[in-house]
Amino acid sequence: MKNTFVMEDVSIFTGGGDIIENGAIYIEKGIVKDIGKGKKTGGVPVISGKGRWITPGFINAHVHVIMEPKDPDSNIRVETPQRRTVRAVENLKKYLYSGITYIRDAGGPDYANIEAEKCLREGIIEGPGMLTPVRALSITGGHGKQWARICDGKEEVRKAAREMVAAGADVIKVIASNTETDEFMLTQEEIRMAVEEAGRAGKKTMAHATSLRGIRNAVLAGIESIEHASRLDDAIIEEILKRNVYIVPTLSASYFSLEYYRQAGYPEEFIAQREASWEKSVESFKKALKAGVKIAFGTDSGTRNNLHEKSLYELVLMVRHGMTQEQALTSATKTAAELLGIEGDYGTLKAGKKADFVVFESNPLENIEIVMKPLEIYQGGRNILRENKYYN
Repeated sequence: MKNTFVMEDVSIFTGGGDIIENGAIYIEKGIVKDIGKGKKTGGVPVISGKGRWITPGFINAHVHVIMEPKDPDSNIRVETPQRRTVRAVENLKKYLYSGITYIRDAGGPDYANIEAEKCLREGIIEGPGMLTPVRALSITGGHGKQWARICDGKEEVRKAAREMVAAGADVIKVIASNTETDEFMLTQEEIRMAVEEAGRAGKKTMAHATSLRGIRNAVLAGIESIEHASRLDDAIIEEILKRNVYIVPTLSASYFSLEYYRQAGYPEEFIAQREASWEKSVESFKKALKAGVKIAFGTDSGTRNNLHEKSLYELVLMVRHGMTQEQALTSATKTAAELLGIEGDYGTLKAGKKADFVVFESNPLENIEIVMKPLEIYQGGRNILRENKYYN
């Protein structure tokens, strides 16, 4: 049977709190049939995983598939929809071939992202599973004016949210704030309207939110995940916990943009401002972690110097700033799957779920940096590095 085999003598991080050393995983037609200790061959092909470790396929909850990290601003402003679509196709491969087997795109112009998602579902192109808001909702003159759906007032927000649902959006995204002092964004009432329309359509919600006021507006309006969440205090963390809201810190976005500005020789005053902003983002991350906020893995890949194929470096940053290796891996598997609403099929390795997993030479629970060097990547039981449909 196609995509049916047993991998034996392999250690397994299931993503669900269990760690199985020297175990076996039985795959049948691309689905996990059994997992645990002992040999479970059943007359099917056997792969030796001796000395190796596997994790569930990683889930990146915040990416921009159409954006070019070398020059994301110009990419959004001047590229044609056709060129952006081609770029999205190539970026999707970069995610999959680095160990990311599912993503949530965070929006872009011209509907290129939703067309890429449709092609993925139809098997026309290769890449990770994908969800997208199509376009984010923002106000006149607000953040994302080059690529968002502009809407002012509750009724315009209602119409814009319905347009995104009609276009095929899996999630509704709003721009709640953009800088740490930003107040020129959607109001709490406007965000609540987006949440209401999303709920009527059975869709989840996400908010680009960086200022304390913007984060508070989004949380109190009922948003399910706060993207970036770079300014948190004890009061808003209490609300986040009370309302069971997730945060997606995207540390990579600040980290790699700061790295770019340093290398490019920007003025010292500018660098100092960016460094201070980075420190505040890290401080907020640590506060949320200590308080027990649900933290999902996401990178904002496609932003300045933030490479699509290197997005697992976010896990390294998470560990560097307080997470255990197990917490970081869980954020990119079980927690991210729950945030996206795909936990029935993805995020953990257990019987009945999709056989999406990544193989490593050694234990990522001891050295998180090993996630940057996957040996094999399986999607639906297919070893995509060995069985690339375009070359075999």
